[in-house]
Order: sequence, then C-alpha cells, then structure tokens
Amino acid sequence: QANKGIFSQFENHTETKKYVALVETSKVENSTLKKNQNVTVEKYMARVSPKSSGCKMGIVSASYKDAQISKTVFSILKTSPDKTYVLAELFTGRTHQIRLHLSSLNVPIIGDVTYGGKRDSRIFLHCCQLDFIHPISNQKISCKAEVPF
Repeated sequence: QANKGIFSQFENHTETKKYVALVETSKVENSTLKKNQNVTVEKYMARVSPKSSGCKMGIVSASYKDAQISKTVFSILKTSPDKTYVLAELFTGRTHQIRLHLSSLNVPIIGDVTYGGKRDSRIFLHCCQLDFIHPISNQKISCKAEVPF
C-alpha cells in the first residue's frame, strides 16, 4: 500500500522535486534568466534520436509523435564571474527535462555536451530536495541533499 501511494504521487506529479544546475555566467548574461525573477518553461518535448542511439530529447509541437507537456520553473540562486547556480523546480518529470529546458534558454548545464554544455568531468545537475506525502501517516516528508559542487 505504501509503495502504491508513493508511486501515485510521482505518476500524478504531486511530489515536489528541486534541482540545482551549474551553468556558465556568460551564457546567463545573454538569456532571459535574471536574478530575483522566476522563468517558466512550459513546452512539449519528445525523444528526437533513434531508439538505437543515445537518448536525446527535443522541443516539439503538440502533434509530434509521443509529445508530452513539460514544465520547469527556474531561478538564479547565486552567481560568480564564471559560474551561476540555477534552481529548477519540476512540475512534470520528463527524461532530460531540466537539461533540455535550460538548453532551450541558451543556458546549457556545464558538462552536458548532449545539450550544448561545455565539456567537463560530469554533468553539473543535482537533486537537492524531494518532498512527498507519506502514504500511511499522511505527513509531509522532505528529503534534502547538499549540493556537492
């Protein structure tokens, strides 16, 4: 019963997921992302690469085969001369959603070469918070993880 209750929250997108992404400040300066402002990206997306190759998603029209709506809200957490920390709150949970949405703003994640980011030792994207309702006690559970970069 507990597993079914948690699964249902993820399936219906009633849980809260927040991520931190590290991007190049020079890219942010030429984008719609601004300090003290939320930017919402709500677009249809689908797999655009062949099934036989590595997965690459793309922004597509609503009529595209297997298109699914996706929504992310971004805000800037902090900025240094070369790097900016961006908070991403997911309202849907699509494959590569944050990576694709930031790339669509011309602000790819550092290390994410698939979506236009500068090559690095890793993709600098980290889940920092997950909130859900415990299916038996009905209490809100909040799991937080420090950003390792």
